Amino acid sequence: MMKNFKLIDLTVHGDERGKLVALEKGVNCPFEIKRAFYIYATDKSVKARGCHANKNSEFLFVALVGSCKVLVDDGNVRQEFVLDNPEMALWTNKMTWKEMNNFSDGAVLLVLSSEKYDINEYICDYDGFLSVVAPSGGGGYDVKRAYYIWGVPAQIERGFHAHRNLKQQCFCVCGNVDFVLDNGREREFVHLGALEKSVSIGNNIWREMKNFSHDAMVLVFANKVYDENDYIHDYQQFLKEVESEL
Repeated sequence: MMKNFKLIDLTVHGDERGKLVALEKGVNCPFEIKRAFYIYATDKSVKARGCHANKNSEFLFVALVGSCKVLVDDGNVRQEFVLDNPEMALWTNKMTWKEMNNFSDGAVLLVLSSEKYDINEYICDYDGFLSVVAPSGGGGYDVKRAYYIWGVPAQIERGFHAHRNLKQQCFCVCGNVDFVLDNGREREFVHLGALEKSVSIGNNIWREMKNFSHDAMVLVFANKVYDENDYIHDYQQFLKEVESEL
């Protein structure tokens, strides 16, 4: 399994005048540095900082002064690191949950990022993060197939079918889209924005997708592989089949 975080030993250059550490892409930083910021004067009453994942950004953490703990979680492995030495850095990949805590008095934590700041790439809900990186746990079934839909022209609507056996978990990775879900007795409208939440669709549910934004991308996890015989494409036939099961 590819690791999504690791400690990196930094080369120290120094003599009688003092010490110097340089951070460079391809040398001791895995990415091109597009943003730098530092965290300091953290109040002791603050339980944790961070508490989010990023869709696109990688990070490099260095404790310049003092110490702190960084909890990282990629959905499979959860590990806590103590950063207390400016000669060591912690790298985290994109889509890795991060929490920083236990800052010592006077601690200064330097953070380098592969991307410029964009609030839209943040996932601040842990359950929502897990549902993206570990969908088999959130959907209540093993995922057998995954696919994604994008580039849908304006005014185009998709779906217009039900499945006899298949169950799905749907996410809007970016942009937004509207779902219409119909169980044969009532219809429900669900709006999905970029990774704000997901929608679970059981078997024998008619679905329609509409109002795709120009940048919409819909990611779908299913509990079965593709089977054309599982589809019901005619709405009246769908109503007959669900009525027969009532």
